[in-house]
Amino acid sequence: MRQRDFALTVPFGTLNLPVVSMDHQSPRSGRPRIREVAMRTTNGLLAQVAKDVRMRRVEAGLTQEVLAGLSNTGLRFIRELEQGKPTLEIGKVLEVLQTLGLRLVLDVQRPLHYAVPSA
Repeated sequence: MRQRDFALTVPFGTLNLPVVSMDHQSPRSGRPRIREVAMRTTNGLLAQVAKDVRMRRVEAGLTQEVLAGLSNTGLRFIRELEQGKPTLEIGKVLEVLQTLGLRLVLDVQRPLHYAVPSA
């Protein structure tokens, strides 16, 4: 474990937080290794959001507990988000994304085809 400062930009300024990196070291190479997470979803979009959140958190050196505190969520919520649970509250997901400096962008995948009732 190593400790370092993490600068987090928030709407009211910048917070410098001491963060303990919980990376697990490989006994052979001495390099950090990241454990794989079992996904709870087969939905590609949810799986990508889960993967991006976890990657960004690890890059920032944040533990799940610290991210939960910074985003006003709970540890269980962060774990479930990183596992791609499909029934999470969207408002909390957006809060975590904002905390990590990520944003969710929607675009048109295909035009809508529906019948307009005639008068």
